Order: sequence, then structure tokens, then C-alpha cells
Amino acid sequence: MALGAACTLLFAGGFPLLGAPALYHGGAMLLLGIFVAALSLWGGFRLAKGSIARLLCGLFSSFMAGIGLVMVLRYGGKALDYAGQGGIMWFGAVGMGCIAMVGVIFTGVFGFFAKKLMQARLWLAGAHMACFLVLLGAYVDFCAEERYTARLRADGREELHLAVNAGEGRALPFRLRVDEFAIDYYEGEKTYSLMSFDLERARWQRLGAVETQGNELVFGEERWGMDKLQHAPGMPRPFLQAEHGRLILQDPPAVKEYRAKCHVMTKHRGRDEARDEVLKVNEPIEVKGWQVTLMSHERAADGTPQLVLQLRRAPGRFWALTGMAGLILCTACWCWQGVKPAGEKEVAHA
Repeated sequence: MALGAACTLLFAGGFPLLGAPALYHGGAMLLLGIFVAALSLWGGFRLAKGSIARLLCGLFSSFMAGIGLVMVLRYGGKALDYAGQGGIMWFGAVGMGCIAMVGVIFTGVFGFFAKKLMQARLWLAGAHMACFLVLLGAYVDFCAEERYTARLRADGREELHLAVNAGEGRALPFRLRVDEFAIDYYEGEKTYSLMSFDLERARWQRLGAVETQGNELVFGEERWGMDKLQHAPGMPRPFLQAEHGRLILQDPPAVKEYRAKCHVMTKHRGRDEARDEVLKVNEPIEVKGWQVTLMSHERAADGTPQLVLQLRRAPGRFWALTGMAGLILCTACWCWQGVKPAGEKEVAHA
């Protein structure tokens, strides 16, 4: 019943129509989350009564097996990437491959221990513990999360080292510079629009789409040859000057991906460290516990790309992600392992 109430509030806050995200920070959600976390912890220990040590060892083994799997995926991918570059990078590929093999050993050894230690009842208890970790991580972020929005020019010179929010600044434990910004577009059929300049609003207004018929551009009864399309400085796409002060402009293609090549500078044990990272939409980079996300981009007055970044420090994120992974694993193993029938146990005992 408590989980049902929590899911109802989550649904009410995230519903696409008339949703209220502020509900997540309300007192009702906070109290209900603490109550569900306490119930989950109590339920986990109750299910594992008499086998607490076995449960903890099994969960630890499952955690280490998960770390091994992450090592295989992360460093195995790096090994393939370095091998594809060839040359001296083969040494890096070998090193990354060795670390990936250690991950394979971790997954095999600790996965075997977890399978031997855990039973269906203990997997269910582990699912309760994982639910507690998810709520613990959410509560830690509720109390200590930091979130800032910053703008950074992609000129290879400006550096981001200070986060500012509502006039208050916070020094970052790293410096970030954007050396290059690129936009990839989908390749497809080129389309055109007829534009007219609105004197009252002092801007161009779209009148409609211009069709392409062979080597001609057609809008109603009007036709223009495509060989009349022109290029000019300051115009990003081909255009054609039509009668009555109108303009035919090629539509921008659909954006496939934003990509920013970043140079990250940090300190480790008093020594300067630097590395290059590629920042993409929905693919943030992590530096010193901070997550840098590319939100959007705009053009400065001189035409230089300016990125809108979100800086987020969430100390509870590790616990929440660990709990989510544990909840998936424990629920799956609980369902697949099942419980042996009583008759089967008696035959085995005899």
C-alpha cells in the first residue's frame, strides 16, 4: 500500500498533462519516501531472518560481479577503440584488454559465489534492500544536490571554472574549455520556404513551403529556376530573391547530433591533469563528482557558438543507481530461481 501511494504521487508529478513536478519536493512526498524506505529496510531484514550474514555476503558478491561486468563493457570498448586506431595505440589496446579480462574473472568468480549463497527468499530480501538504497540516494540528493546553468563560448580560449546561480558563485574543482563545436545533419531531400520581411516586427516571416518540380521551384502559379539560387557571405544556405521583396530560402536540414570537443583540466594529488572529452546531448561527462550536460547552443553577437551547459553535483546518484541495478537483478533472480516444491526437497533429503 505504501509503494502504491508513492507510485501515485510519482505519476501525479510526472503526468504529461497537468503534471506538478513541484510535488516531488513537497512534504507529503518526503514523509512517504522516508516511510517506504523504513518499511523496505525492515522487510529486507525480516525476510532474511536467520540468514543475515549469508544475505550480506551474497549481495556483496553480486555487487562485485556487477563491477566486473562494468569493467568488461567499459575497458573492452576502449580496447576495441584503441585497436581501431592502430599504430602505437595497440599498446593501449592490450592494457585495456587486460583490465577487461580482470573484469571477466571478477564476474565469473563473484557471480558463482552469489549463485551459491543466494536463495529465492534472499533475492526478495535483496530487492527490498535495493529499494532502500534508491530512496536513500534520492533523499541525499534532495538535501545536498547542487545544480547550475552556465554559458561557455566554443572558441578554444574561454574557460569555465566558476558556477554562478542567483548571484552566488561556487568554485569548481576543474576547468573546462571547448575547443571545437560541430553540428551533424541528416542527409535528405532539400526543401525551400518563401519568406517575406515584416516591417512592423522587423523580422522575416514564413509565407509557405516551396515545392520542387524537376529543376524548378513552384509556389502556387509562380515558378523559378533552381539555377538562379545564389550564395552570399552571411547567408548560411542558398537563397533566391523573388518579386515584391520576397526571398526563397533553403530550409535547414534536421539536426542529427550536437558535438563539442572539450578539454578538461583537473588536479590529482597536487599535480595537473588534462584530458579531452567529447560532450554530446544526452551523453554528459563526469569530472570530480560533477556531471556536465549539454543542454542547447546559441550564437554570440560575433557568430561564435555559445554552449548552454548544466552543472550538477549529486552525491546520492551512486546509491540511487546502485539500488536501481540491484532492484532489477534481485527481482529477476527471484522470479527465475523460484522455490523448489516441498516434494522435491523430501526426495533429495531421502
